[in-house]
Amino acid sequence: MHTETVTPLNYTPSAIDDLKELERGCLYEKPYTAHVLRNMINLLENSVKFILPNCADFIAPEDLRQTHLDLARLPYPVVTFEIPWEKEGALESYFDKQAVLSTKRIALCWEAKVDLEPVPGINRVLDRFPGGGVFVCSVYWVDDRQCWHPSYGGLFYPYDNTLNTVADLTSRPGASRLAVASLQDAGLVSQTHMKQYKAEL
Repeated sequence: MHTETVTPLNYTPSAIDDLKELERGCLYEKPYTAHVLRNMINLLENSVKFILPNCADFIAPEDLRQTHLDLARLPYPVVTFEIPWEKEGALESYFDKQAVLSTKRIALCWEAKVDLEPVPGINRVLDRFPGGGVFVCSVYWVDDRQCWHPSYGGLFYPYDNTLNTVADLTSRPGASRLAVASLQDAGLVSQTHMKQYKAEL
């Protein structure tokens, strides 16, 4: 029997150190930001860690099915996914903006629960999605600066979700059309036969 050895990435401890330094810098001038950073640090420290394959490539976009959405549940209430992000070729650019190299990434995920609200007021999204869901916040390694940085936003994935084929974007909000055009321009999204499901940013 062949067993595969998994090498720990250990991204989370160094990310926590960098977030603590960022928190210290925000304590006096940006106490709300420092409070949120402290909550995120606590979640990272207490989360169950998993490693995903490079670029989280385990389902090709064209193979995404409703079954995948139906099974999208966390194995634990708070989970950290550590993901190497090594891509071949030049960095993408989006509308003449060059992407920043980030070869290591973390997805901090937690179930939406009334008693877990690391960002004050974030659970108001449950008024629109009473079936619950998962919050996702990314922390990414900035290769040029050799440090971890939190994203300034996140995503809420509702459990009650349906996969749809998108034929016409004209009725979509302007920001959605702009985002899709940018991804298509970079070759990351198909020009036709696009699929869509609900997610809140």
